[in-house]
Amino acid sequence: MEEPARAGGAAPAGLALNPGAPPDDARFLDGDLSRHLKPHQERGVRFMWERCVGPAEEGDARGCVLADHMGLGKTLQLICVLKSWLSGGPPRRTALVIAPAFVLSNWLGEIERWLPRDRALRPRTLPAAGGAAARLAAVAAWQREGGALLVGYEMFRMLAGGAGARAEFVAALCDPGPGPVSYTHLRAHETRGNLVCRLLLE
Repeated sequence: MEEPARAGGAAPAGLALNPGAPPDDARFLDGDLSRHLKPHQERGVRFMWERCVGPAEEGDARGCVLADHMGLGKTLQLICVLKSWLSGGPPRRTALVIAPAFVLSNWLGEIERWLPRDRALRPRTLPAAGGAAARLAAVAAWQREGGALLVGYEMFRMLAGGAGARAEFVAALCDPGPGPVSYTHLRAHETRGNLVCRLLLE
């Protein structure tokens, strides 16, 4: 569903993320992204936005699981939610995508495909060389500049899990952690003021 142009001559808004919200609270997806969404993807984006970002009723459990067959656009739907969340709040918000290492290049390719030259997601990965010092510098740059950090499962476990985890990585990646996080089916919830999205590998 395309919405009319915004006031003040701004570019046309895209999919309404929270239809029915008061005008001052209305949020819209990027117009270019919206044109590529199929109806089931529009429903998925709105579902995630409602469960992960929208206002919660008192006592309402937050979060969702997005499960679908391969090839139906779950990655694009998550990119839409991340783009809208990273673009719509304070500067330097952060999101974390955790996935099998062999699909990180696919994530980078999908982001480049759908959002070329975008400055909101700013996707980055951790350096393969340089050890903990180089990775800590990359994490610090991500926290300072914002955007999405893409990390493999094993790398995440090595940096932030177990007895060998360093406090700096645990603080940056887990507690309190970033804004959104990811695996393969999306589960998301809000904790300590951060949107945490986890893609669960099955």
